Amino acid sequence: MQDITKNSNCRSAPTGRRKPEVDMDHLPCAVVGIDRSRMVSIINRRAEKITGRRTRFLGKPLENLGKVLPFLPELLHRTLEGGSELRYVADSSSKYWLVSTCPHREAEGRVTGVLASIEDLSIYHARCEERNRKEKICLLRRITEQAAHELRNPLTAIKGFLQLHQSNPGSISWEVIWDELVAMETALDRLLAMSTSYAGQVDKLDLNQVVCDVCPSIHERAQAQRVWLQLTLPPNLGHITVEREKIRALVLHLCDNALNSMPGGGILAIETLKKRRKILLRVTDTGTGIKHELLDRVFEPFFSTDPRKVGMGLTICQQVAQACGGRIKIESREGRGTVATVSLPQA
Repeated sequence: MQDITKNSNCRSAPTGRRKPEVDMDHLPCAVVGIDRSRMVSIINRRAEKITGRRTRFLGKPLENLGKVLPFLPELLHRTLEGGSELRYVADSSSKYWLVSTCPHREAEGRVTGVLASIEDLSIYHARCEERNRKEKICLLRRITEQAAHELRNPLTAIKGFLQLHQSNPGSISWEVIWDELVAMETALDRLLAMSTSYAGQVDKLDLNQVVCDVCPSIHERAQAQRVWLQLTLPPNLGHITVEREKIRALVLHLCDNALNSMPGGGILAIETLKKRRKILLRVTDTGTGIKHELLDRVFEPFFSTDPRKVGMGLTICQQVAQACGGRIKIESREGRGTVATVSLPQA
């Protein structure tokens, strides 16, 4: 510290040391220094704007600075004792500070003091907070749009069906209404799967049974698109521990993605298998595939190769798989189709 404690432009505690090499008052950040005895030896001009009149602190114990910058004494003390540089982001009085400490050593290596630079990050932090707030609002808006879209369609169908038959209630096909209600339930399952705070009941489930439960809705859409549906569900597969609604949503999303890639027909293969202590779900399609350069982005929220889609399906699938202690892998070749493999721990 003896090289920087005495400066005609930087007020410091009186010492007999030689003239410093650095003009501390012209540095672009606030600087505070202490000597080996933990006395404040340096407060430059920018630091004085934070602490108030530096004469109140120079030559006095470091602890006095704690009244203005509560985080500073501990950081300087740790650097003085440990001899290592520290970087720390501190939150104090609605201010955000970046503090960097650096020990000063004699030729033989003994620490004789510590310097700390202090930068005010409050404006940067406020901008980040504002950006995060806007991103959350945008996220909420898009999720709301998705929810409204997925729930409005079956509601519109039910309303129109009832209006059509209001003069003859006995002719109502309750099967049609039931199918639309199931569609609404499925949409809600998918929305709930997006929420990490929503905790449903965790059960030991047979993945084969989950696939069979969602197959009717998948098969209906596949038929409409002239897609051949293949199921390979071996017996005695074993069980997984998972929330029923979320694993249903995962299967539906993977199948929806596959069907979206085959508007003109193709093959959708759903396969389950056991590999060591893992239960695997594999969904394969012969659709348009994904460009190689886009594969790394498929799990990003709102990323979609189809501008008409919201792009949350694979994000949800990844969240569900990871929540179960598993993982999901996407393999694809443009023009050749896609294979989605979900690996989940066996119960």
